[in-house]
Amino acid sequence: MDPSAGSRKDYWRIAPDWTDYPDAKAIAQEINQTIQRRKAKLESIDLYVYFVLDEIDNTMSNISEADRKAYAAAIKNIFKEGSHVNVGCIVSGQNPNASNYPGFQRGDFNSAVNLHIEKNIPDALMNSNDGSKTTKLMSDYTALLEYC
Repeated sequence: MDPSAGSRKDYWRIAPDWTDYPDAKAIAQEINQTIQRRKAKLESIDLYVYFVLDEIDNTMSNISEADRKAYAAAIKNIFKEGSHVNVGCIVSGQNPNASNYPGFQRGDFNSAVNLHIEKNIPDALMNSNDGSKTTKLMSDYTALLEYC
């Protein structure tokens, strides 16, 4: 899903299947159906399937409460169940704070690889579950920022 498809910042080279916020419900259904078919051995798991959900924070703030819950549940389902049946997901958004993604808690992202860039890095470090590394990583980030 890419609600920003065609914008001047659109660098994806794969045409999106969905490009509008109301499509989030259809996406959630397709994700869950794919996982269920694979778990039931109705579909081969030999090929890895992944979904790219761009701008999830914007999507979640622009859809109904019911669709938001379904969308969040589908993404969490990929994080928890998808890897068992070769289904994955790349999600992107503008904010590293889980509280800005309705239906998510920080722990929901522990089953995912988290990559934060630029000014989101300090927020992500401060919200990290592992505070033991925060001071050193903030120091490294500051040094790198000054160098660049």
